[in-house]
Amino acid sequence: MSKRNRIKTARAVEPQDTMTQRRIRSLTTLYYNRFMLVRYTCAACFFGNFFLVYLTWGTWIGFVALALMILALPAFWQLGTMFGKSKVKYQWIKLYTPVQWVFNAALFVLIWTVPMTQVFPFFSDTPIGRATAAAFVGIGLIMLTLSNLRLHKIDSNTDKTFRQIKFYEEKYNLTI
Repeated sequence: MSKRNRIKTARAVEPQDTMTQRRIRSLTTLYYNRFMLVRYTCAACFFGNFFLVYLTWGTWIGFVALALMILALPAFWQLGTMFGKSKVKYQWIKLYTPVQWVFNAALFVLIWTVPMTQVFPFFSDTPIGRATAAAFVGIGLIMLTLSNLRLHKIDSNTDKTFRQIKFYEEKYNLTI
């Protein structure tokens, strides 16, 4: 084989190898993005709990929020180690999100039933203060509900991203 033909052959092989690498990278990203809503919800809850610990330190809400922050750490570890894996373990995530949901639901009820100084001392005990606090907690409840539904779909492999992954794997005959 002449030098010129070898160069042509090498150039012909390179782009396909690059395309295969791109497809594999896309596939790993798809697997990782299945948990995107859960990642952002956990992060929002972590920083919300941090805010609660900072503003209510010394009260029972501050201590519960601190415990939830500590419970979130193994879940964050699992979320961080998912990239590049098709089979992942996420038992801490499945434990953390329902516990955080229960805490938010309890806060939502307490906002409307007890004086605000016992729940959120930094909000005034007025209807507007209660509505503002309820809005923040309610947004968290909605995000956590959607995350729990997403985790259920991921468990049963009925989520849209999983169908895209399987289509992509079959079309290009790839696995990671």
